[in-house]
Amino acid sequence: MAHRFDIKTSKLKNVNKPIIVLMNKKTGSSGEFVTIALSGLKNATLLGVNTTGLTSANQEHKLADSAFLVLTEGSTIDYKGKAFDVVGKGVTPNILFEKVKDNEAIIKKAKEIIDSRQ
Repeated sequence: MAHRFDIKTSKLKNVNKPIIVLMNKKTGSSGEFVTIALSGLKNATLLGVNTTGLTSANQEHKLADSAFLVLTEGSTIDYKGKAFDVVGKGVTPNILFEKVKDNEAIIKKAKEIIDSRQ
């Protein structure tokens, strides 16, 4: 059974301000949901490396003996209908850094993008 959640649309006050989403392999689960939600905005840039790939939705089911069974029953879909349903694949940024020793290069690029859009 598929579930679709209709959420009230919110409007940003200033859609021209740049949004930079810094992401790496430690970005997972709800962090990935936020990343996917922001990726649909024209002023948002995803920057870094692929996320962890934990974009599924889990549901708890209480059993007769009071134990719980947790099943993966859904995955995240973006504004364009793209499903993020492969565990471990993650979200690919707009600007991908192949090899990152530290976050300095990513932060430097984020500052460049923000400065260029001011």
